[in-house]
Amino acid sequence: MRNIDKETRSYHIEDFGEKIVINVCVGSACHLKGSYDVINEFKKYIPLLNLEKRVSLKGAFCLNNCTNAVSMKVNNLEVDRISPEEVKGFLECLAEVKKWNI
Repeated sequence: MRNIDKETRSYHIEDFGEKIVINVCVGSACHLKGSYDVINEFKKYIPLLNLEKRVSLKGAFCLNNCTNAVSMKVNNLEVDRISPEEVKGFLECLAEVKKWNI
């Protein structure tokens, strides 16, 4: 299993499945920590990387992971402490592991 380590956390991309649905939390804590900036980065890079047919972006009310904001779910797996600066790299690693040509 390939991990993408960011500081002390890991994303297990193989577990995400083929069709990717990203739900970014827009609850109070995540909102205060920049969830809309994260969403805007996804909105920017999904089309730039030609991932519109493979990745669906949605907002979600509280994901109950407030202490680790900004939180998101990728399919049913939780990813926490995502920052706007990590979005492009996250999508590029996702594409690499899934062997999507971008």
